[in-house]
Amino acid sequence: MGKRARKIPLLKAGIITDIHYGIDIGSKLGSKAPRLMTAFTKAAALYQPDFVVDIGDRISGRNPRDDRSCMEALQTYFSRINAPVYTVIGNHDVRFLTRADNEQITGNPATSWSLDRGDFHLLFWNPEIIRDAYGLHVRPEDIDWLRQDLSATDKRTLMFSHIPLDHEPPATPNPHEQIAMRFHLSESNKIRQVLEDSGRVVLCMSGHVHRNHRSQINGIHYVSQQSLTQMYQKHYRIPARAWSWLEVFNGEILIRLQGKVTKNYHIALAP
Repeated sequence: MGKRARKIPLLKAGIITDIHYGIDIGSKLGSKAPRLMTAFTKAAALYQPDFVVDIGDRISGRNPRDDRSCMEALQTYFSRINAPVYTVIGNHDVRFLTRADNEQITGNPATSWSLDRGDFHLLFWNPEIIRDAYGLHVRPEDIDWLRQDLSATDKRTLMFSHIPLDHEPPATPNPHEQIAMRFHLSESNKIRQVLEDSGRVVLCMSGHVHRNHRSQINGIHYVSQQSLTQMYQKHYRIPARAWSWLEVFNGEILIRLQGKVTKNYHIALAP
């Protein structure tokens, strides 16, 4: 009996996040990024994705000159990929560079944007992040943009945002929990309600938290992906080498996480 034929995906994408290209800072091994990006571009050449998504934090902010140099160097790796590269802006990307700088270097909009690929709507959410003593916030205008974009499509939507949206904010924010508040948006509940009300969003992928994590809330799947350069083994300073292949089929999305930790996420799609 011959081998079972492999299903052909409707969409194929490469997903990478939190590259932190540059010097080593804490557990972020930015000096390993050139070697790891070479590996990623070679893997993408074999995989042949329809597009690649970089979910932000391409660099580790130090100063405007070094940040621009690192982002431009990183762009040379992405230019080797024979597919469009779509980007989301991370918090490190605008520490010393402006949104206009990001747009000029990556060629992608600095504001939130979207496009259609086949039967799917791709949404890249770039809200302005505001930080205060109580955590991270977004402006009402950015939530309004999200609502308007989703109301204008009848396609199932794959959404990409740098900061995960599946966090449940505490009823009473504690300004003393500074570390925890760096990783989530205070308006997560409101944002998820917009996604749920649209009836369009099936998946939201994020980075920022440097871990692989999956959750499902009211029918929407949320996936956070590990950083490319996050330290996996401290003693030997070995990076996680993480990226993923996202494949959309009739009735299913498959996310194949690569790197030091590998796993598959199967996401069922309603007819």
